[in-house]
Amino acid sequence: NGEPILGIGEQADGHGVWVTYFTTDDIQATCQLISEQGGQVFFPPIQIMSLGWMALVVDPVGALHGLWQPLDFHGFGVMYEPNSLGWFDHVSEDTHLAGKYYQAVLDAGSMEEGEMKILTRGEQWFASISHGNSEEQSAQWMPVYVVDSLDRIKSKVRDLGGEIIIEEMEVPGSAISVFREPVMKRYITVMAASTS
Repeated sequence: NGEPILGIGEQADGHGVWVTYFTTDDIQATCQLISEQGGQVFFPPIQIMSLGWMALVVDPVGALHGLWQPLDFHGFGVMYEPNSLGWFDHVSEDTHLAGKYYQAVLDAGSMEEGEMKILTRGEQWFASISHGNSEEQSAQWMPVYVVDSLDRIKSKVRDLGGEIIIEEMEVPGSAISVFREPVMKRYITVMAASTS
């Protein structure tokens, strides 16, 4: 519906990676906090035209993420609706260190949900920190998209050359499917808008 839901960029020597950006109202101060919390700012803040300021960071467990201080562009135009982002999942071997870092950097609350740590802002859940095996995938943020039909998406993924990793798994209040897209070979998770 004309609202921004993601950005796609190209690099000559890039190997493809998903980058989750977190908004900040003071990117310089957040970069300083990141260094104090054990992260590494490897692409310092730079202004992108009149859109905003960006920086790229590696967290203490090796996952890439970005920072965004908005000017004219404030980020997602829609979330939590079919065909848009609904969740972010951080996967690494050290959920304790990752959780401590993101709570400090994002000034977020947290709660335990099974084996996951859930990051919260007030009553809103916005991300999870999940345990992953480094032999299967490096520490990373994975986007979770809301869709109206898991069956429709799985069919489309196969038609486009993607690989289904998890056909369907029940989660609280919904169900998910995980696939690997054909170009970057990165994982993407889709969540059914409802299980009915």
